[in-house]
Amino acid sequence: MKTTLTAMTKTSFLSDADILAARTNASLQGRIVLSFDRVILKYAQNYHIDGYSLRDMIQEGRIAVLSAINTYDPTQGREGFRRYAQTSVFMWFYNLYRHYSISFEARCDVAA
Repeated sequence: MKTTLTAMTKTSFLSDADILAARTNASLQGRIVLSFDRVILKYAQNYHIDGYSLRDMIQEGRIAVLSAINTYDPTQGREGFRRYAQTSVFMWFYNLYRHYSISFEARCDVAA
């Protein structure tokens, strides 16, 4: 069975079957990841981490969406994949920011 996505710009049209099929279909994964670029850019612009350019942050966001594709369980929760992926991107950036801000504070304490 071949899965096609008709409205990739509208991520709300992603069905659970599309997400489960994307786990084994790299082309489908790529299209889903690219459909979340607006969301990724929105969150990437809010976090500034030393040593990370905007392109690096966009790559991190895309990794977060790939992770969301592989961990999404349609039997858990009722929000759907779109909301799950948005939350995953937000938490990925938040945890990345927390990790690097703690590392920076530790480096400052050692240097002082």
